[in-house]
Amino acid sequence: MPATAHTTRQFSQSRFRELLLYCALKSESHRYFGATKLNKCLFYADFLAYRTLGSSITGADYLALEHGPAPRQLVAERDAMVAEKHVAIQKRAFQQRVIALREPDLADFSGAEIAIVDQVIDEIRTLDAGDVSDLSHAFLGWKAARTESEATGKQVVIPYSTALVSNEPLDEFQESHGLDLAMKYGWDIWREKPKSRAESSKRSSG
Repeated sequence: MPATAHTTRQFSQSRFRELLLYCALKSESHRYFGATKLNKCLFYADFLAYRTLGSSITGADYLALEHGPAPRQLVAERDAMVAEKHVAIQKRAFQQRVIALREPDLADFSGAEIAIVDQVIDEIRTLDAGDVSDLSHAFLGWKAARTESEATGKQVVIPYSTALVSNEPLDEFQESHGLDLAMKYGWDIWREKPKSRAESSKRSSG
């Protein structure tokens, strides 16, 4: 089976707005749905689509914020949708909930894309804001971008390509590149230079 060719989609305002509406509508009965879960729903849908289908759904930029990934375009688009009466904001004790005021137009979405969004919504439906934030912190792309953000003091966008990164052990090239980044940003991640796998294997078997 041929490997999926991955492409970067340009940000689509219409797709982003309709996906936001769809997530809000499908989650309206969920107890813990609020701003944080909306962020994560959009993030997981886009990154899972990129990994499995070869392209994200909306092309939104996701920033590595302290409490997890969040789309850079969210606030501006949400506020515009409020002004146009497509959504409303319901303020609760510990969250702001987006309420859909119309049905989303899904004509531009594929069945595979909607299936991914439904999967994401179902898998996080019982999680509260803290749980879903903690879950997103396990994503390697967020970890790397957040580390860079803290080192530089700037907001950093999480590359979609990190959706393809696994937790497999690093090879020597990757370890070397990690050391280069550590030296560039002054990260104190090791007290001494890490040993290669061959050296570690000899030491453990000796």
